[in-house]
Amino acid sequence: MFTTREQLRAHVVEQHEANAMQVEEQIFDSALEFEKWLEEARKAHCVDFVTRSGGGIRTRYMACSRSGLSKAKWTVDADRVARFPVRTGEECTAFLRTKEREDGKIEARYCLQHFGHEKEPARLRLSKSEKEHIVNLVQEDHNVDWVLNKIQELHSDKESERLYFASRKDVRAVVEQYGLTKGRRDANDMQSVKLWVDEDAASTSPWKNFFSYQPAVNSDGDGFYLGIMTEEQRDLLKQYAYRGVCVDSTHNCTRYKYKLVTLLVFDDIGRGRPCAFYFCKEESAEQLLPFFREVRERCGPLTPEVLMSDDNNAFWNAWREVFDVSNTHKILCAWHVMRNWALNKGKIEDKERQQHILEQLYLLHREPRRIKFDQMLVEILTMLDEEVEYKSYLQSTYLNTEERIKEWAPYSRAGLVAHTNMAVERWHRTLKRTYLNGSQNSRIDQVLFYLFKAIEDLNRECDVQANRKVLNNQYRIRETHRRHKNGYIFYAAHLEMIKPGPDAETWLIQSRTAPDLWYTVSKRRTCKCSIEARCRLCGMCWEEFSCECPDSIRSGTACAHVHAVVSLKTGQRPLNELLQRSRAPLLGSLDVDHPTSSTEAPLELELEENQESDATKQWSIRCSQGIAALKPMRVAPDNRVEYEALLKRLIVLQSVQPEIEPRHRCQGRPSNAPPVRSSSAPVVDRRTAINKRRRDEREGTSQASQAKRATRYVHMDPSDVQFCRKCLKSDDPGCEAVIEWIQCEGPCGLWFHNMCYNDTICDFC
Repeated sequence: MFTTREQLRAHVVEQHEANAMQVEEQIFDSALEFEKWLEEARKAHCVDFVTRSGGGIRTRYMACSRSGLSKAKWTVDADRVARFPVRTGEECTAFLRTKEREDGKIEARYCLQHFGHEKEPARLRLSKSEKEHIVNLVQEDHNVDWVLNKIQELHSDKESERLYFASRKDVRAVVEQYGLTKGRRDANDMQSVKLWVDEDAASTSPWKNFFSYQPAVNSDGDGFYLGIMTEEQRDLLKQYAYRGVCVDSTHNCTRYKYKLVTLLVFDDIGRGRPCAFYFCKEESAEQLLPFFREVRERCGPLTPEVLMSDDNNAFWNAWREVFDVSNTHKILCAWHVMRNWALNKGKIEDKERQQHILEQLYLLHREPRRIKFDQMLVEILTMLDEEVEYKSYLQSTYLNTEERIKEWAPYSRAGLVAHTNMAVERWHRTLKRTYLNGSQNSRIDQVLFYLFKAIEDLNRECDVQANRKVLNNQYRIRETHRRHKNGYIFYAAHLEMIKPGPDAETWLIQSRTAPDLWYTVSKRRTCKCSIEARCRLCGMCWEEFSCECPDSIRSGTACAHVHAVVSLKTGQRPLNELLQRSRAPLLGSLDVDHPTSSTEAPLELELEENQESDATKQWSIRCSQGIAALKPMRVAPDNRVEYEALLKRLIVLQSVQPEIEPRHRCQGRPSNAPPVRSSSAPVVDRRTAINKRRRDEREGTSQASQAKRATRYVHMDPSDVQFCRKCLKSDDPGCEAVIEWIQCEGPCGLWFHNMCYNDTICDFC
């Protein structure tokens, strides 16, 4: 039995021949010099000393931090994963004894060699200097991920540096220890929130950001409520609420079991803009009423065209208690509806039948025509006649009333500002992952700080995009331009596929994939939105026109049929009317009103059959001339016919491109391949070319997939339908007599029970 570690070291040297373990003595002139030496010894020998006992005020006895038995209990439960203790369970020979003299010098007697464990810098504690290094990085106002990446760049020696093994948990622990948590006003979380509210109330500004505050009644946070709305958010809500609002909640934002409710609107280009927040314990109408009442008091009466939420009636019930809903439609998120249908597919036993039914429901959920929707609905119910459990689920959850069907049916949401609730979901995801770093243990005051920061960052980003005119990166605008390109290029060469409709400002357009299918495009209204929200190529806003194709139900974008009709039949010239007014200085230098020399130059677009050797050269030259002439900014306003003719001729040129001989049949470059451009020509970046090819492949795959899905659904014979459209049941409700059916002679052609049918007027025609 050894009473000191020096005796243990002597035993190890004598019995185990560890001659490298030497006891040394050294005198340091100051405490600063001693601390510097201790840091160097820690890095060189991977040793971290902890005080075990003291021999007085000036004497300390320290041992290796990995020496001895661990006091932690090895209990494994479901909430916490057990980890290996730092201490090894055996005594280590490394020790340090210091004595401080009266003159300030420090005497040290030490042994820096270990016995009983290996050198593992990952098991050391963070030293004071390492913690200060992390603090300096955090104080530069960087997030945890940036700090961790910077540490990994600066410390790459895994044999001796503890910071090489730093983790997010280490950074957060240092932030907590040094009191660097954002938004903290007090060590107690609830008291800190109260100080936030008191500071806002005591400010000289007439606007107060917090409302409906109710402090918690205990340490668990029960009874806590808090609403947040800035003045900028108030203005956004008053400006855009008429188009529609989305409301949803998220959890795991704080260490308490609170829900964060977000009220969101959409601006001119379809971006989601959060306008109010509310902390509450449950999603009940009773707890949401104070939130909506305060919103009404701050913004006045709101009459949105649509209120979108998840399948929870608490939001709708609380909203209609406060606001007038006579002109407001409640709709469900289309993505959540489809997800719920897929989650319950287990009620159908046959796997192949599961996939088939889900495909039919997907097509049903994309059918914007009311008559076609009703026909498909009763046919799908007939298909499910043998799947009693899944059919009962649909009838009890989504088909119980006509009002319930309108909440998710595509025909009831045409032209609405939102089709899904993804804008709120994306906002919650950004808040929790980007600002809270995925932490589910955040204090409420920290969440408040990052809520205000996130709102400020979003407002600044929108201002930058609006003033620098860089909105082309927005997803909806990119999709709008892609649809315009696809629709215009195809229908410009097939103008016979667009015909005038029966009414004014209506057109019939033939489908690109189904020749026997015609869609009706009609003008819905005249929109007064800003030019940033419109298509740059045809000046059309997606809210102005409607189409009967499945792609038209997507909010924020118009289908290719609408773009083709507007560009080819309505005669709009936005590039010379809208853009010229908003970008007059830019267009003034482009000579828009006068054709350029490339347009005036005669184009010989007839291919000569006798010059087969020069076919490739002629084709390349003519395509280059055609592309130069097709630039919209370089065509005069009165040359609309010339512009369309040039486009059609270019399409003809592409169709007669000479066939290139495969490379494996010749040595080097094929003789009839298009000529390689000269070194003076601009070089397209390889990554740009790859991205363009992948984008074109995705567009082709998407169109092929859409055409494939559209051809899968085959309508039944009307006589095979076994469900009444009115009651959505196969038998006569409340009657045991013989079932009598009647078919509507109107456009719908649906079958009804005799008792359900209205002889005067059909509700579905």
